[in-house]
Amino acid sequence: MAVEIELVVLNLTRVLSEVIISLDTTDVSRLLMECLITMFSMTDITLFNKLIEQQRVEGNEKMFLRDILKLLTDLITTGSYIPDDWVEMLMVNNSVILLQATPHLSQALASNFIEDSCFDECLWSDFFMMCVKFITQPSLQLEKFSERKETRIREKHQDMRVEMARQLQLMWATLDEFGTNQQAFIPSMIGPFLEVALLPEAELRTTLLEVLNDMLTCNFSEVQGEIIDQLDELYNDGKGDSSFKSAFVKLMTSKLSSDHTDMTHYIDSVSSLIDRLLDYRDVSSSGSENVNTLMLATINLLDFYQNVIKRERLYSQYVYRLKDLNVDERRYTEAGFSLLLNASALSWTDQHQLANDWCDAEKEWERKERHYNEVIKFFDQGQTWEDAVPLCKELANFYESKLFDYVQLANTLNKQAELVKKVLVPNRCVAKYYRVAFFGNSFPYCMRNKSFVYKGDAFSNPSSVIDMLKTEYPNAEQLNESIEPPNLAELNPNKQYFQIVIIEPLSDTEEIFPDSLKVVDYKISSFYKWNRVQRFTYDKPYHYPKKDKENEHRSLHTKRYLMWTKLPMPGISAWCELQETKTTTITPIEVALEGVKKKNSDIKNVTQKYRDDRTLDQGDLSRVLQGSADAKVSGGIIIYQKTFLCDDSANDAQTEELRQLILEHLRVVRDGLHLFREIVTTDLRPLCKLLFEEYNKLQDLIKKQDPRMELISLKSMESASALSVFDMRSSESNRASSDYSSSDIESHKECSTPKRKSASVNYPPSYVSSRFRDVLRSSEETSPNPLRKQMANY
Repeated sequence: MAVEIELVVLNLTRVLSEVIISLDTTDVSRLLMECLITMFSMTDITLFNKLIEQQRVEGNEKMFLRDILKLLTDLITTGSYIPDDWVEMLMVNNSVILLQATPHLSQALASNFIEDSCFDECLWSDFFMMCVKFITQPSLQLEKFSERKETRIREKHQDMRVEMARQLQLMWATLDEFGTNQQAFIPSMIGPFLEVALLPEAELRTTLLEVLNDMLTCNFSEVQGEIIDQLDELYNDGKGDSSFKSAFVKLMTSKLSSDHTDMTHYIDSVSSLIDRLLDYRDVSSSGSENVNTLMLATINLLDFYQNVIKRERLYSQYVYRLKDLNVDERRYTEAGFSLLLNASALSWTDQHQLANDWCDAEKEWERKERHYNEVIKFFDQGQTWEDAVPLCKELANFYESKLFDYVQLANTLNKQAELVKKVLVPNRCVAKYYRVAFFGNSFPYCMRNKSFVYKGDAFSNPSSVIDMLKTEYPNAEQLNESIEPPNLAELNPNKQYFQIVIIEPLSDTEEIFPDSLKVVDYKISSFYKWNRVQRFTYDKPYHYPKKDKENEHRSLHTKRYLMWTKLPMPGISAWCELQETKTTTITPIEVALEGVKKKNSDIKNVTQKYRDDRTLDQGDLSRVLQGSADAKVSGGIIIYQKTFLCDDSANDAQTEELRQLILEHLRVVRDGLHLFREIVTTDLRPLCKLLFEEYNKLQDLIKKQDPRMELISLKSMESASALSVFDMRSSESNRASSDYSSSDIESHKECSTPKRKSASVNYPPSYVSSRFRDVLRSSEETSPNPLRKQMANY
């Protein structure tokens, strides 16, 4: 019988393999493949050596081995003729490949194709790939089977993956005996070996990690980057788990030499990367409702590929993904900043750029140009025109000096002009910022026990942000509104908690416009109060040592939290992690100084707005002046003076600064009143007259409390003109009435209180404070204005 088997094997194996390769996957090829497997099951090592010797004599040895490896690989992956539920037949076939074919092929390779003169990289690569495909085939993933089925297979056949991994490791070690042959499989085999190492089988994992450690030892600089690339791809494909991180760190650390600091850093980096990849995979598979967490997970990976281990291709890939997330959420400013990361990395050259999932193959300058135009469009949609203008300038310079495309130059300059005009549009929507902190180990890795600044839109409020967080994390509990971190020992580490408070951005316009020759238009400067900010503040008032019941301003302190984000906001996402937080105490007089400074700044901004455009509705200016000119409404100024300046000993630098700020306050209010008098409509002239009177009362009170204040009364300045200004002659009223257009009436209606049944319900307008309203109504009853009747009838 042995003789007949030998004749069949020696005469038919080569012919049979060639026929199977020449045929497509048909029933005939499947039957022939079964014959080949049967022949292997009857072939011992002596007979196989004779077969190899026969092929060597005929000059077909290398081709024969390559065909056999190809056929076995195809059988393992796609060429099996056995149904998936025929488990026993599959195990028999795998046993033949593992116990018969693989040892014979290993010996043939190690004996004839390993020395430098006859080393064949392709043949060895085919062998390693056959081993990898065998180990990763679905029919051998025992942990996915039922417990009963897994136990039955292990008892009868053991885990064949482990034995095949040992043979792979043995062949890899054999290569090391002949110099630098291992180098030939770097980096091509890193991905396949890593795929095997990610399988959840401890012994299998250890075996392949040892092979990967050999690769790192052989060529650290090349292998470490390829492992990062492959880990990203494999984890995104759903392979690997958290236990691989522990196995990787344990084995690599045990092999680590004491002087290899780069390797120590690399082990820590891979451990961190696996946490981030698992985080990203878990969040991305959980559904669209977790879009904020997905953004944070994406940014976490961007940070790794930029600052921990630089991988430009992966970094660019996640930038595109982040851009798409922002576009889906209609956060166009953030989408623009995201895409700008990739655009800025490109140059104005004609080097060829490969295609990817977001771009076709093109020249580098073409991709940069296309990205810039897209970013400009995003900034335009997000109303951050100031960020788009520099890109237009760069594009224009490129068209003019390098591409010499004057048509595109003209179009770009026109676009730039349009953007600059849009900057001057008043009443642009501004963002609101929140400090949000997350506590609890059940939060994703990217946000666990971290604090962030979140940028909400102009219409957001704490309740809407809380609802958003509750939607993503329905089991999370909101802690008391505070910026102080809670005592973690009192919290359940397995639960989820979050804090949220509104915070204010801090910016210094003097640093932004250091060379300005005049006061910067508020429509220009106000942009920088809410944009390109990296500092934020949160104030918590308190009384020390206890509240002064007679004058609480004496004991009123403020605990100020100063926060710095890692990057300016708005940026690539609505979320930015806080990098540093400091606290400082603001004394009572410092509270007063800041309060008056802010009040003065607000008045200046509003006044400047009306100087630039006198056609605006007068509501904002009226409200500011009512709260500043009236001594009873502007109680803060009076109380600050009484508290800090009426003492004879109040002569230090801070009190003198407060005194000057109060004087400045009176000046800016006076300027505002002058402007209000110039632009006031006839129906509000009584209000203007009252404001002048109240302003002089305010000055008299300040002078009385502190005689050192040098004041200029409006009585002497305005007494002559006041008569003509406030003279409510009917002829002037009629002229004003005839000049009052229907559009003006409509504008007045929009900012007034709802209609009532009375004919005088629209007067005074809603922005007139209650203190002045009764006075003005009384004046209207004694001297009715014809214009009022026209507005009431309208």
